[in-house]
Amino acid sequence: MMISSFYNKYSRQLIWGVFCTLPVLTFLAELLPSNNDIETWLPKDSDVRIVYDRFKAEFGAEEVVLVAVQEGLDRPLLVEATASRIESLPTVRQCWTPQRLKSILHEFKVEPAEIDNRLNGLLMNSEKNV
Repeated sequence: MMISSFYNKYSRQLIWGVFCTLPVLTFLAELLPSNNDIETWLPKDSDVRIVYDRFKAEFGAEEVVLVAVQEGLDRPLLVEATASRIESLPTVRQCWTPQRLKSILHEFKVEPAEIDNRLNGLLMNSEKNV
């Protein structure tokens, strides 16, 4: 009985208070830093963390944007021209194509079979499409 009389008496003020503080709280919530670091969220002994650490050791911990190419447009010259244009953007440090990555791995003396194995699933599907 006491709770309902409280809401009867102060319901309008409560509703106004919520509506007035909502924009301020929304603005302040946007200012809060978020921690999306995988190493913070994954336990060290989990299977996913072990796979992630192995991947990071092999390929590095860079942020990557993957661009897929529609079937029929995956001609090497077109892919290379697109990669060159993407790489010319000021916020892009490097752009890799299957051909560029093959030459990099070849420079590191990686076996050709291992190169194909690494590219399959990373940059190409099982039908060798980009």
